[in-house]
Parts: sequence; C-alpha cells; structure tokens
Amino acid sequence: MSHRPLWLLVLPVAAACKKVEPAPTDLDGLVHYLWQNFDEGDDAELAEAAVNLHDVVGADTIDEVSDGTISALDGSEVAQVGRDDADPAQAQGIYLVRPVICSLDTLVDVLVVAEQDVLYPGNYDSYTRSYDEDVDAFVAGDSPTLEWDLTYEVTLLGATYEATSRGALRRVSELDEDDLPHGPVVFARTYMTQPAAFDEGSKKSMDQDYQIEAFWERSPGELVHVYGMWRQGDYGAGYTTDSEGVQRLILNGMSSWDDDTERLCAEGW
Repeated sequence: MSHRPLWLLVLPVAAACKKVEPAPTDLDGLVHYLWQNFDEGDDAELAEAAVNLHDVVGADTIDEVSDGTISALDGSEVAQVGRDDADPAQAQGIYLVRPVICSLDTLVDVLVVAEQDVLYPGNYDSYTRSYDEDVDAFVAGDSPTLEWDLTYEVTLLGATYEATSRGALRRVSELDEDDLPHGPVVFARTYMTQPAAFDEGSKKSMDQDYQIEAFWERSPGELVHVYGMWRQGDYGAGYTTDSEGVQRLILNGMSSWDDDTERLCAEGW
C-alpha cells in the first residue's frame, strides 16, 4: 500500500507519453496488432485496424475461404494475458478469412449465448461459461465489452482433456463514418489460462491456445470474419500443431464453425 501514491502520480505521466502507433497494412501485422491492442487500444486505433483489414482481405469481393499461417506470438504478447510460463514460439499461428451470411446484430446474439455447446453440438463433452458483466447491456450497446470465464471438456482421438479459458467481446461503434466507413466492428478474444489437463497417463497435450477475431458487415446481412489462432498441441502418433495436416484439420473446423453460424443466423437468432 505504501507504493500506491507514487503509482497514482506516475500513471498520468506514463499515459500521456504513450506513443500511438499506426495500424499495420498487412494481414499478419494486423492480426498481431488486434491481439496487442484488444484491451488497451482506443476505439479509433481498432477502427483503423478494421479499415486496413477490410482493404487487405479484399472484403468487398471475397467470396470464398482464404487461410494460411501467421507468425508466432512473442513473449510480451502472451504476457499480456498472464501466460509468462509459456513459450509462444511453440504455438503455431494460422488464420482464416471468409464471408458469413449474417447481420452483425444477429451474430452478437449468437456469440453471447452461454450454452455454446448447445448451439454447436458435437464439439464439447461439457461447457460452462460464466459472465463478469451484464450480457443484456452488451447486446443493447450500452456496454462496449463483455468478459467471461470458461471451463470445458473435449474428447480428442480417444483422450479427454479439461481446459480453462478466458473470453471477451469488444464492440467499436461510436465513431463517425470517416473512422468506421463499413459500420460497427465486433472483436473477440479467447485464450487458455493454463495447459489443459488430460486423462491421467495420457501423453497428449494442449499447452497453449490464443484466438483473436474481427467481424464487420461489408453489406447489410453479409459479414466478413477474420480469425487468427495460435495453438500448441500434441495429439499423439506424431500429430502435432506443427504438422500441415493438423493445421488443415483445424482450419477446416474453423470454417465449418462459420457454416454452423450461418445456419443459426438463418434460423433467426
């Protein structure tokens, strides 16, 4: 407690001296930028990143899935979410970009459902999400952020693991049309808070998982989804997240998730 007055004196000076860096103009740089600035970036910075994303991915004309690899997170980036224990170089980076037929408001209604295992059946053995804030306030646009804790179980290649994650949504919508020419943007971030726990005796592992997403409408009822993921897993028999075959399976699963989201949107969520 004796340090608190000094902290309060130093904080305004530090904040005033913060250098504002322009958003990158390449996809790899932008995905990292979103991760780095999800909490601390102001709305104008995130809006600029969204505009650059729109241009980089060709959002006006993209009509199919685009995917590939991205560079690894570094130590400072994983330290932002308390994973100082992890070696981020071991978490393979991948990305997916695709259109999704859904309005942004309907997507938000889907994203905030606590029982995601019901909406997306077959993905979890169990799923428990608990919110920090009022969900209705976020949906109504009265709160710009929504955060939660998540515990889930998954059976993978015959082995079950339990994981704990932290998740959040952030909406940028209060800027003028010059800053948000394509309308509001919703960002999502999730990350495992510690390595997953497998069945006793299992040699499989899931040590790191970090995800960052952006959604915006390119036209009414048509979203663009940019999805970045960094994951470290060893599923046994030589199947790890370093292998192209496993990366392809994960990317296909990410796209199938969007297919299911389109179905939910069509059903009127």
